[in-house]
Amino acid sequence: RYFKVEAAAITRTLSRLEKKGLIRRHPMEKGRGKYIELTEAGRDLFAKAEPFVTAHRRQALQGLSATERQQLLTLCAKVQAALEAE
Repeated sequence: RYFKVEAAAITRTLSRLEKKGLIRRHPMEKGRGKYIELTEAGRDLFAKAEPFVTAHRRQALQGLSATERQQLLTLCAKVQAALEAE
């Protein structure tokens, strides 16, 4: 609900990640939910991808001043709040 993504889409994505050996799902003791954890392969992939993600974020924000970055965060929060209000 938080990300406005349908449960079926999340389930399909998790199933694909599980088939690739990147995550493991474990049932919760109470309720219908499941715990999701990265496997060793998932942790390795995350460690390899993280520097690229960080560099991409830096590149996307490099032309913005500190004030502009704060304004961007404020505007994004307003957009998110408007979507949650629906």
